[in-house]
Amino acid sequence: MRRKRFLALIIDFAIILVIMQLFMMFNLVCFINEYATFTLFSLIFTLIICKDNMNGQSVGKYLMKVQIIDLQTENVALNKKTMIRNIFLFFWPIEVGFFLIKPDRRFGDYVSKTKLIEVSQSQPLKLSKRDLYALLICFIMIIVLLKLVILFSSVNFPLIKLLYM
Repeated sequence: MRRKRFLALIIDFAIILVIMQLFMMFNLVCFINEYATFTLFSLIFTLIICKDNMNGQSVGKYLMKVQIIDLQTENVALNKKTMIRNIFLFFWPIEVGFFLIKPDRRFGDYVSKTKLIEVSQSQPLKLSKRDLYALLICFIMIIVLLKLVILFSSVNFPLIKLLYM
């Protein structure tokens, strides 16, 4: 299970890196301004947080035949739980520690009360309207949060203003 979990994560991040590289090449070719870069970072954060929103699976989890379930109901985890679970990927040192100590569950799993299970037959990956709404809401929230962080940090750290001029 540890190997499947790790390979699924590698596949997911490889896909996100390819998307990021495509956008960065487009940004360089078209000489787009800093707003495009800001949007790119918001998109990448959104993809990381919402990567498991398709029936408790991401592309990597689908290929590795694993799925996120809710511990309390034993059903497929809701988008809210998978998003809370994936926020903790940004605290990767803690996640790596949990991965080495407890291979069956991540720190994000403990917080969101989910776990990863093996499935014999995966349902096809599809984005429902609910998944798209969750993606859009997450994207908007990340844009607002990043704008606030930039605004706050540029007030307290004036040198950061130079990066966005």
